[in-house]
Amino acid sequence: MSDVKPADLNLKLPPALEALLTPSTQGIDWARMMLSTEISFIRDYIETTAEAFDAAFDAFDAKVAEEAAKLPEDMRYDLYDDESMRAFNLKEYFPAFSWLTTFASIYSFLEDEMLGVATTVGRQLGIKLRPDDLRHNGIFAAQVYLRDLCGIDFPEESRPWQEVRHYNHIRNAIVHSRGNLFRAKKAKDIEKYAEGKKSIVIENDHIELSKEFCLEALENVRALLDEVTELARERIVAHEAGKPKCAPA
Repeated sequence: MSDVKPADLNLKLPPALEALLTPSTQGIDWARMMLSTEISFIRDYIETTAEAFDAAFDAFDAKVAEEAAKLPEDMRYDLYDDESMRAFNLKEYFPAFSWLTTFASIYSFLEDEMLGVATTVGRQLGIKLRPDDLRHNGIFAAQVYLRDLCGIDFPEESRPWQEVRHYNHIRNAIVHSRGNLFRAKKAKDIEKYAEGKKSIVIENDHIELSKEFCLEALENVRALLDEVTELARERIVAHEAGKPKCAPA
């Protein structure tokens, strides 16, 4: 979760917006406002990247066709053969590599945001432990911290969270074995999950993701973070309401 606060930006906020950023919920409120912006940036990146690959291939294809038109027909095969690797990279390898790395970044974004929300709530509730102090890691540390230490009814049965659990297996396979299921943990679970997804392909024991899968993952991440931050805010408000009021002097 971003550590930037409104005061850090030295901006004069409109009174209506400033009223929303009460001291007790300021961290969560600011995170929620920034969340939609960051999600839109990532979505634009995905679309722009896909368009760039298409444009690069179209330009390459047009150039090869132009050069081929200048050659006798019996010499065109050699040209196509020479350029076949470049065509494969632009059409297959580069996009595939990009979607793996993009997905891993989306997962990293989710993990950072969840841990940030958990840390913010814990600080407001006066909990001395941090999510990193638990024996769990990443999103599961945030889940346990919010549920067991902060008393939040974590949305464990929601579809976004169930999807994110699958994302954890895919992310680990990408990070630890470059998407090679032969060396990945939870390989069978990943294969079973991929069977119901047109946006994932398992080819020669390797995970191949797509633009569509990255967009779908981003939407599930957005939905989960929206729900978690709302629950976190409600918990902080309830905690503040339960504090004893100071007697007037």
